[in-house]
Amino acid sequence: MRLLGFFQRFLNLFRRSYVKLPVETVEIGRLRWMQRAYSYVGLREIEGVKSNPKIDEWLKAMHLAPNDEIPWCSAACNGILAESGMHGSGKPNARSFLLVGLRCDFKPGCIVILWRGSINGWQGHVGFAEKLSDDGRKIRVLGGNQGDEFNSAWYSIDRVLGYRWPVSK
Repeated sequence: MRLLGFFQRFLNLFRRSYVKLPVETVEIGRLRWMQRAYSYVGLREIEGVKSNPKIDEWLKAMHLAPNDEIPWCSAACNGILAESGMHGSGKPNARSFLLVGLRCDFKPGCIVILWRGSINGWQGHVGFAEKLSDDGRKIRVLGGNQGDEFNSAWYSIDRVLGYRWPVSK
C-alpha cells in the first residue's frame, strides 16, 4: 500500500511537470536563451592541445577539465541557460536535461534531448529546437559539439527523447 502511495505521488509530480504551451508561434529570436545561443554560432573547437576558452569556461562550470575534445553539448546548453537567467541541469550529460524545466511538446526554442548510440543507453545530445522539416521527419537543433562547433544541424525525429521548456531562476 505504501508503495502504491509513492507511485501515485510520483505520477502527480510528473503530470504537474508537463506544460501545454500556447499554439501561437513563438518568435524564437525574442527568447533570451535563443538570442544568447545564436550569438555563439560558429564557435569552434581548436585542434590540438589548445582549447577554445569559451568551451573551457562552460566545461569548468560542469566541474570538468578544460578540453574541447570531449562532448560539450550539455556544457554549452547549461552555460547558455545560466547566462540567460534560466535553470539548466548543472550536469555534463545530455540526458540530464530530461529533468530540466517543464515537459512540453515541440515548440521552437525548447530544449530537445536526443539519444546517441542507443535509445536505452546513457549517451545523448542536447540543444535548442529551431524547427521541424516540412515532412516532420527531421528536427533542426541549435547546439554545441555538432561537427566540432556551435551551429544548427538536422537530426532524425526518431532520435528525440523529449522536449523541455526552460524556466527562470
